[in-house]
Amino acid sequence: MAYTRVWWWAQAQETAVVEGVTVGDRLLTPKEVADRLDVGPRTVRRWLRQGWLRGMRAGSLWRIRESDLANLKPFSFLSVEEAARRLDRSPSTVRSWLREGRLAGTKVGSRWRVQEQDTERLVAVDGLSASDAARRLSVRPSTVRGWVRDGRLKAEKVGGEWRLSEDDLLDFLRPRGSDAR
Repeated sequence: MAYTRVWWWAQAQETAVVEGVTVGDRLLTPKEVADRLDVGPRTVRRWLRQGWLRGMRAGSLWRIRESDLANLKPFSFLSVEEAARRLDRSPSTVRSWLREGRLAGTKVGSRWRVQEQDTERLVAVDGLSASDAARRLSVRPSTVRGWVRDGRLKAEKVGGEWRLSEDDLLDFLRPRGSDAR
């Protein structure tokens, strides 16, 4: 009960009280946070439940410190169109990746928001596509995909497409039993 009383006092003062120490942070409602981030209050409450955003809870009421909101910045979101431009893919491909769970994001109303970190991860993986590797090896892309499925050629699946590193391709071309690099 004491915590609840401290909570309501802190709310009235618009400052956060942590273990009896007043910190100059203003407490924000999920609606205020939603307005700042251009998302809905239900999305903010979901982020709080999932741990993406830190907050305090008293009964059914959530409050978020402004400093905790600043910690959300590295966890920023992009529109589908912006993510598609960064990934050099079509918006429909990005939407299908979101639906399939291959790309992290959240739905805001009827629109998807893509986690910026996840697009950076996909860009970092980059490498060669199966078609690029096939051109270099003078074979068909289906042949390269078969070698990947058989485990003869290392590759990583990124958004439904196989990506190969230059080093893995060179290892594949090296004669078996050869230790020379």
